Amino acid sequence: MLDRMLVVLSEPVPGREDEYNEWYDAIHLPEALTIPGFRGARRFRTAVSSEDPGPALGASYLTIYDLDVDTEIAARNLMEARQNGRLSPLSPALATETIVRAWFNPVGEWARVAEEAPRA
Repeated sequence: MLDRMLVVLSEPVPGREDEYNEWYDAIHLPEALTIPGFRGARRFRTAVSSEDPGPALGASYLTIYDLDVDTEIAARNLMEARQNGRLSPLSPALATETIVRAWFNPVGEWARVAEEAPRA
């Protein structure tokens, strides 16, 4: 199934990562999922390796919001929720200058085809 999504990159204020994660998980995401059209969310943290030691995108955290309505409708619903006070203020532990947000509509879907097992 092709999903529409909102993708958000962000970074905590240095030294406040625990507070940032607590706010994101306990306050922000539960509130965001009350917005019509926001079906679910997944959070990720960059995986650091010796080959590539730092975040290439300028932010360590990625949140993907799965949407079940058109992105324009979801964006409008998000704006209305902010304007109507249904979302808490952003946490002071969130480095707001690092926030990057983008809305995506599906353009295709592919999957690897499983190889048939050899017959005896």
